[in-house]
Amino acid sequence: MLASKTLRMATVGVAAASMVAIGGEVVFAQPSGSGSDGPAAAPSESMPPRPDSDGPNANVQQPRKQTENDAQAMALPGCADYWNPERGSWYMVCGEILNTYNELGGPTGALGLPTSNELINPDGVGKRTSFTSDSSIYWSPASGAHQIGGAIGAEWARTGWEGGPHSYPTTDEIDASDGRGRLNHFLGNSDIYWHPDTGTSAFTVWGEIRQAWVAGGAEGGEFGFPVGNEYQIPGGWGQNFQHGALEWRPGLGVARAN
Repeated sequence: MLASKTLRMATVGVAAASMVAIGGEVVFAQPSGSGSDGPAAAPSESMPPRPDSDGPNANVQQPRKQTENDAQAMALPGCADYWNPERGSWYMVCGEILNTYNELGGPTGALGLPTSNELINPDGVGKRTSFTSDSSIYWSPASGAHQIGGAIGAEWARTGWEGGPHSYPTTDEIDASDGRGRLNHFLGNSDIYWHPDTGTSAFTVWGEIRQAWVAGGAEGGEFGFPVGNEYQIPGGWGQNFQHGALEWRPGLGVARAN
């Protein structure tokens, strides 16, 4: 289970490059409340920022920081430039990351304006771009480009970002089956779930506990949403859910806790 195992863009063509300058404030819509069938949620955690130097970016020529109305602020092919007035700079969004950004509403959507250019991740393969709304879009050849942020991003960061057990997200942040919780799926055959009834944090579900939980209906089954991460028990690992706990031991598999 999680602690018992190793914590497990190139630009592509898009529509013609464009240059967009938009002001205003847009907040990413990770839920901070709930429907009429439950209590309001406490504020969610935030995904910590990553420095531009967190990766081999020193070896890659970066677009210069430009100023508003700069005649030289021209996007590269397959990219679009966006003016961020709070940062006083243009930022370039490219390739599949740009495609996903546009699918999620672009600068007037939930992600808001970019706060970085496209950056190379420490693995030297994947890429990322950050946005004003406590959210980023990550891309790798195996996963494609997907948004992650908020409390789910905070949990992902705690486990080592894309270098940890989850690897890259394979979905954007999506609704859980009850329409109130949220989740991302990942390359590591893992999920991170957040729900307004389980506090400010999001929690990892993976490994054999996840397999048993999914076989039983995942969050829509008898156990409900995770309320914590895995913890060590005698001879194995356990995890608590809203309506019970699951325990895993080598050679014995997963069973409901007594």
